[in-house]
Amino acid sequence: MDVMVDGIERMRQVVAVAPLLGLTGAENHPGASARTRAELEQKVRREVQHTYHPSCPARIGSETDGVVDAELRVYGVDGLRVAMPPSSRLCPTAIRMPATVMVGEKAADLIRESR
Repeated sequence: MDVMVDGIERMRQVVAVAPLLGLTGAENHPGASARTRAELEQKVRREVQHTYHPSCPARIGSETDGVVDAELRVYGVDGLRVAMPPSSRLCPTAIRMPATVMVGEKAADLIRESR
């Protein structure tokens, strides 16, 4: 929470000085009514939501730099595979649906092959 409130306060500082001063409009969110840290925290807790699709939380790699191996098996947990959108080492910056379907299809193949 401290990091989120710090971020709001820092952004307010950035837009309050040249060259952005005078180029920005009214603050949309959290808005001018939230001034203190307590008010900002209250706004964040009540109103902030994530509008993007989270992805790449379980990337493929070795035990030291990844969460799953090349067959999507979670290190240290027997019998668990993760097929996230996507589990690759690099996250796509475009539409994630095709990559998500691809990982899901690959996971289904790997599970069928392991039986």
